[in-house]
Amino acid sequence: DLTLCLPSLYAPPELVAINWQESRKPGIVEFPVGKGKLCAVPWEATETYFKHGSTSIDHLFNDLIDHLTPQRQLITDASGFVEITWMHQPSTGKHMLHLVNLTAFHAASGNQAIPMGPINLKLKGNFAQAKTVVSGDELPILPEGIYSTVQLPSLGDYEMITFEPAG
Repeated sequence: DLTLCLPSLYAPPELVAINWQESRKPGIVEFPVGKGKLCAVPWEATETYFKHGSTSIDHLFNDLIDHLTPQRQLITDASGFVEITWMHQPSTGKHMLHLVNLTAFHAASGNQAIPMGPINLKLKGNFAQAKTVVSGDELPILPEGIYSTVQLPSLGDYEMITFEPAG
């Protein structure tokens, strides 16, 4: 059972030995639904994350996603400072991967993003073509089982990769 550990007066629970309190409230509640599962988090996870900056909440949700979906849509070695959004455009059949470099947002405004790369991306699906929109490059695709793998050589502020399905 996973129970909620209440925030301490001076640090997040995972860094506190003194004043550590475990509540009787559940940390996660799981229900069977049809052929799947529904997990509910009966506490303010986002508020706790922003208030205390606890990276263990991030790890908790990553573990929860792995528990619920054993085959991820996207697997990457990108930095935690890269925001990634995977979208599908039904009218064209294209898939789009948006990558935003957040390194400039963690300091005073006016700072430049720190370029990073290469970034490896494994996307669930069979794709024939991958093109970057900002840099205008075509990326080679390597099939790996149920995934298609591409490597983005570098990321400045932003990049979008469009993927066209095979067949």
